[in-house]
Amino acid sequence: MLIDFSFANHKSYRDPQQFSMTLAHADDTVFDSWGMPEVATVAAVYGANASGKSAFLDALTYIPRLLYRGLDLRRKNNGTGRTPFLLDTASRTDTSDYLYTFIASDGKKYLYEVSLDDEEVLYESLKVFTTGNRTAKLFERVIDSDGDVKVTFGRLFVGQKRMMSSQLRGDRLLLGIAGSSGATAVIPAFDELVGIRLYPASGFTSELRRIAVDMQASPGRAEALSTLVGSSSLGIESIKVDRKLREAIERCLEHPSSEEALLYRNIVRGLSYITMPDLPEEDRDDDVDEMARSLVDFGDYPLLFLHVGADGSEAYLGEDSESRGTQAALAFLSLALDKLAKPTVTLVDEIDTSLHPTYVEQLVGLFTDPRTNPHQSQLIFTTHDITLITRSGADERPLSRDQVWIAAKEKNGVSTLYPITSFKHVRKDENLGRNYLHGVYGGLPTPLLHESFAAALDLIRDDSAEASDV
Repeated sequence: MLIDFSFANHKSYRDPQQFSMTLAHADDTVFDSWGMPEVATVAAVYGANASGKSAFLDALTYIPRLLYRGLDLRRKNNGTGRTPFLLDTASRTDTSDYLYTFIASDGKKYLYEVSLDDEEVLYESLKVFTTGNRTAKLFERVIDSDGDVKVTFGRLFVGQKRMMSSQLRGDRLLLGIAGSSGATAVIPAFDELVGIRLYPASGFTSELRRIAVDMQASPGRAEALSTLVGSSSLGIESIKVDRKLREAIERCLEHPSSEEALLYRNIVRGLSYITMPDLPEEDRDDDVDEMARSLVDFGDYPLLFLHVGADGSEAYLGEDSESRGTQAALAFLSLALDKLAKPTVTLVDEIDTSLHPTYVEQLVGLFTDPRTNPHQSQLIFTTHDITLITRSGADERPLSRDQVWIAAKEKNGVSTLYPITSFKHVRKDENLGRNYLHGVYGGLPTPLLHESFAAALDLIRDDSAEASDV
């Protein structure tokens, strides 16, 4: 569970930024796993196009990606892959800094800090909160005056310290080494950070492929997802995987001398020549046999959607017959089913590009309701959908004032992230959407497009007139 996140010098964010999931106006909502009503389960980031919304999500997931990347021991040391602020000379060489405060699966609160440049990690530390607000060091990594890496471990750290230190290199994080090496003191913290995932809303098709795989591997999940789809007003009664290709391959493997099997083997042999053209011919048959068997499990089996007409007529339609909106809604239902089944932190960029506002509101509601989110999983997303914050008075609003953040960019290209509660006297019943559109909280596009467009047309007309005079 994410509590706070601070960062600096990442993409369009030059200066230090502070993001928090802590609620200033906590209610009495109780979640089964943590029972922490002071920590929000949802946060939305608003702002103009190119204001820094996506850059914020990228900053939040940069260290988890670096942790995961460092698990590949074969990978050469080619730098940290960071993207600092590039519009002034000093920031290009300044460090990029990241600080996470979070609760891991063991129920303990951790503080993880990283500072790095283009080439290497310059500082890294992991601390665990003990009694009160005090912390105990698990490990700390610094660059000493001679330019050498120095690692110190706290008394609570248990693991192969010398071995971990020997595997350390400039662009690898010690937390990644310790977590993958089975150091029990840091595994919960490692798992929590690596588990922070970003999902671009426009990439929902990849979730459809995962659905097809999961539906074959887990009948229970398949039934649960079909039930959800049937009650989602999408006009779909249920879903299933189109197994015709899989069943045909299985028949070929069961009856290798059949005409169908011989045709299949010829197809696989062609694939073998494409994928492994230099394979010696004496090894080709073994490769064909292995590929023929593997295609049963790795084939791309599409989904089928059951529709029922007014007279009871039934028809299964393929994915191509469903709109992108329907496919996106299905993907997000599947994602929510997966993320709400356990404690998770999920990030979605531009959630409203694929989903109708009603579905966005329902998805947010799944994360704010303890009945559907017993583990207090968290959803952080960027959006332009003001219907989530427009209601006022006695009407319930999907997002409270504590859950709304603004990304704004100045003319010099510097982005800033701030909550709307940073403005004084933001009332509980305030019409946040109306005020946002009126520029009360900032983060709106500069309204110069109309005049600029008119001027651009004038230039085109002048060019056309000059061309006709020639």
